[in-house]
Amino acid sequence: MLRQSCDPADSRSLNTNMPIEICTKEGRLQANGLDVSYLEAGRGDPLIVFPPQDGELFDPLITKLAESQRVISLDLSSRRSSTIEGSAEKLSDAFAKFGLDRYCAIGISDGAAPALAQAIAAPEQVDKLILLSPIKLSQHSTVRLDEVNAPTLVVVGTRDTSGSAEAGRLCREKIRACHLSFLYGADHALAADRLNACLNPIKEFLEQGEQFIISRESQLIHP
Repeated sequence: MLRQSCDPADSRSLNTNMPIEICTKEGRLQANGLDVSYLEAGRGDPLIVFPPQDGELFDPLITKLAESQRVISLDLSSRRSSTIEGSAEKLSDAFAKFGLDRYCAIGISDGAAPALAQAIAAPEQVDKLILLSPIKLSQHSTVRLDEVNAPTLVVVGTRDTSGSAEAGRLCREKIRACHLSFLYGADHALAADRLNACLNPIKEFLEQGEQFIISRESQLIHP
């Protein structure tokens, strides 16, 4: 069963001329014993969000993305580390039943691990992959990074000391098409520190995909 609510407070703090009210729809994904709650908002191409374990399902960054994307933010707080890979396969079936044949995925902080697992388990479904301040990547995922087919954007703050930079460099080294971007002056909480600076490359990447990576990487080689 779905429950819908509109709460102006969800986006009241954003500095924008767009409407400040966002309507969210609550529901559950179920398949093969998997039962995951989610919040959905927005219209457009689907974007699956794997939020931090202790974070909000809709933070200011995700709220902004819902202005142009159909955002589905998953609550996987009870499914971490030991069941990530198993959950990824079940999520693939659940998304298919939900009518999501292709989608983009974004993993934030320790949500990067299940997002990566999803890209590895369902390469035919994940169109683009975004990892923000990735930490706690499982060994199972890191040894299979070369199996990620989706163009990937990794964003890390220059002041982040959590290990995200090392994880980002590993992703850039192993993933076929991956761009690692450093956000100047930002700590681990990228959106809290520099919302618009974090949002802009994400939106460009969602629009351009692999062409975004080719363009950015060529600038690194020939500034």
